[in-house]
Amino acid sequence: EGLIWLLRHQLGNGGWSLKHHIGGTPPCAGRCPDETTYNSPCPAVATGFALLVFLGTGSGPGHGEHQRTIGRGVNFLMRQVQPNGYIGNCNPSRAEGYERAFAVMALVEAYRSGTTHRSWGNVNPRRLWNKAFRAVNYVANCEHPAGGFRYSCGTFPDTSVTAAMLQSLK
Repeated sequence: EGLIWLLRHQLGNGGWSLKHHIGGTPPCAGRCPDETTYNSPCPAVATGFALLVFLGTGSGPGHGEHQRTIGRGVNFLMRQVQPNGYIGNCNPSRAEGYERAFAVMALVEAYRSGTTHRSWGNVNPRRLWNKAFRAVNYVANCEHPAGGFRYSCGTFPDTSVTAAMLQSLK
């Protein structure tokens, strides 16, 4: 049922939103409980979370039952990666570290899955590698001089953000 809910809430641009009432006409039409209180839909983190769920089913961008959904989501995330590797636009900024970490995890996992199965569907593997590489490097360069990560690059570390960032680098 969770996968069905996520499938129904994928937006026309391929991403997902923490604000379930925006973009298109999802079935809940804004009636979903526990919607984020952030002013931003945080599309990179929402898409990262959803993609990790679908990738966890064994599907990938070019194989499995959810390949079309994954391909659309991966293409959405790739469009979010700026030339310097920055990804995310969540507001307030205290969510920025989490958003970046989970979006990068999804990009890297999608690349791993496509490489393992040698199937890419509608995802360009060279472009995905380039975007994931830039995003991973951006994360690595955000580490605090004493080690660890926080919401913004280079700020004093936080345990949970550090854990998410390290997993995205792994």
